[in-house]
Amino acid sequence: MSDTKQNAATMPGVAPRLAGKVAIVTGAGRGLGQATARRLAQEGAAVACLDLTGADATAAELRDAGAGSFGVDGDVNDPATWQQAVDGCLHEFGRIDGLANVAGIVLSAAADRPDAIHTVSLEDWDWVYAVNVRGPMLGMRAVIPHLLAQGSGAVVNVTSGAANVGLKDLAAYSSSKGALQSLSRQAAIEYAPHVRVNSIAPGSINTPMHKNVTDEDKAHIAAGTPLSRMGQPEEYAPLIAYLLSGESAFMTGSTIALDGGFTAQ
Repeated sequence: MSDTKQNAATMPGVAPRLAGKVAIVTGAGRGLGQATARRLAQEGAAVACLDLTGADATAAELRDAGAGSFGVDGDVNDPATWQQAVDGCLHEFGRIDGLANVAGIVLSAAADRPDAIHTVSLEDWDWVYAVNVRGPMLGMRAVIPHLLAQGSGAVVNVTSGAANVGLKDLAAYSSSKGALQSLSRQAAIEYAPHVRVNSIAPGSINTPMHKNVTDEDKAHIAAGTPLSRMGQPEEYAPLIAYLLSGESAFMTGSTIALDGGFTAQ
C-alpha cells in the first residue's frame, strides 16, 4: 500500500479533527451526504463515498482537493454494496474508523406516492424501510466488527425530527426514522465502551429530497420553524464530523435535534 493511499490528506480551511481517520458516508452523491463527505475530508479524513449514483463524482472532487477517497455506486439495501465499501477501505487505507448513515428516502404525494397509513402502497412501505432502516443496519453490521477489532470507532445515523412528532402523510417515513433512532440507542448500549453510536434528528433541509416540495410549501415549513427557514446541508455536516471525532468521546446513545427549534415547540 503506497504512502498516498495510506495517509488521508488534510485539506485546507478547517482544523483536522479527523486527521488519519477513515469513514464511510452513505448518500454521498448529493445533498446532506455529499456535504458530509466534503466536511469529513476537510477535517482530514479519508472518505469512502457510497450512493446509488454520484458517489464517484464526489470522490473525484475530494481527491482533486487532496483527500483520500473512492466511490461505491450501490444500494445501501444490498449487503454486497457494504462489502465492497468495507473491502475498499481496508485495501486503500488499511482501516475504518467511522460510519455516517446519511442516505434516506421520503415518499411524496406530489409524485403520486402517498404516505398515509391507509393510502401508502405496501411496496412503497417496504422500500422506505429497506433504505431507512435495513440499510443503516447492514452498514453497522458490516463496519462494527472492524471497529470492535481495533477497539475504537464511531457511528452516526441520520434520523429525523419526524421520528419524534406526528406529521400528516409521513407514516412510512416517520416510523422508519423512529425505528432507526431506537436501533441507534440499542447499538450504543450493545457496543459500548469501544464503539460509540449517536444519531441526529434534522428538521427540513433544503436538499434534492425536497424537489417535489413547492415554494409555497417551503414557505409554510419555514413559517412553522422558530428560526423561520429550512436548514442547509452545510449546517448539519459539522455536527456529524463532531460526533465522529474524539471531541465527542463521552457521548453515545444520544439523539441531537438540529431542526431550527421545530421539535421544541
